Amino acid sequence: MKKREIYQLLWKTLKQEEKASTAVITKGKDQGSRAVWNPKKELLGTFGQATEALWQQVVEEMDGKNGLRMINGEEVFVEYLTKQPKLVVCGGGHISKPICQMGKMLDFHVTVVDDREEFANEERFFMADQVICCDYEELLHKVPFAPNTYYIVVTRGHRGDACCVRQLLSYPCTYLGMIGSRKKVAITKEKLKAEGFTEEEIMSLHAPIGLKIGAQTPAEIAVGILAEIIQVKNEKADGVMESAIGQQLEQEMAEGMMLTIVEKKGSSPRDVGSRMWICADGHMEGSIGGGNAEYMAIQEAMENLKKEHKQQIWQQVFDMTNRESANTGMICGGTVKVLFEYLPVKE
Repeated sequence: MKKREIYQLLWKTLKQEEKASTAVITKGKDQGSRAVWNPKKELLGTFGQATEALWQQVVEEMDGKNGLRMINGEEVFVEYLTKQPKLVVCGGGHISKPICQMGKMLDFHVTVVDDREEFANEERFFMADQVICCDYEELLHKVPFAPNTYYIVVTRGHRGDACCVRQLLSYPCTYLGMIGSRKKVAITKEKLKAEGFTEEEIMSLHAPIGLKIGAQTPAEIAVGILAEIIQVKNEKADGVMESAIGQQLEQEMAEGMMLTIVEKKGSSPRDVGSRMWICADGHMEGSIGGGNAEYMAIQEAMENLKKEHKQQIWQQVFDMTNRESANTGMICGGTVKVLFEYLPVKE
């Protein structure tokens, strides 16, 4: 496969199967070679000179963690990726609006469901990606299900909450939370137990929902809920391929640079696997942390895009130790190693 095609294959796999893994040789005789696997660790495609035998070794050493490792004398960066996470909000009341606004800020694909047309409409939830008006009993038939989904149950009453939870407990998801007082939650859990749900299933329900921050207003309650979701999300080892970057990869005439954090030491705003896409026309998506380090990385990428003979792949360490941070006004110390990859238009 061609260089851009292997990234397009990765994005296609994520869209179809929600998860995928990829590895790129960052240092060694096969530098720049990349492979993509589906969730079953079946090899889907490769780019570069690395042999299938080497990629088999990579698969055998996959341990579920993003990062660099030495395999057969070559440095390899392995990633486990998921598609953009989904946030499904059951209920379109006063708490749901700030939840949706914050969900979009956190780069979730947001869906809102309510059984009232005056609440489930695009004018009220203009920030959402999808608005569904249906009876909560029809939830399973109306809402798309995927493993990397976070469900928030905040309907207008106990009956609607219980109806949604009863259906959602039967499906695998990353997070399911229900609003309510401790008394209401206890009653709901007892009913679920009587209906035959296992203790494990019931214990997976986050209820009362959200972190305890003394929230009172709808916005404060939304902060507590999203804070708990962030906590759950960031405990996962998988990285995320942002939809905006994936869409750029689909545009075959968009020449650019892909920047990925492959290693970090000390304090850094973004973790290993964070990436950004920089087009030759200056358009950018994603982030590797902002601040001076990102600024310097962008300058490096843009300089390469201006060259007639472009450097195809390299790594660079950006040092933001405490001393360097003080000089640049940064509050984060540490270092990040960034992988630069040039992606031409489809050859």
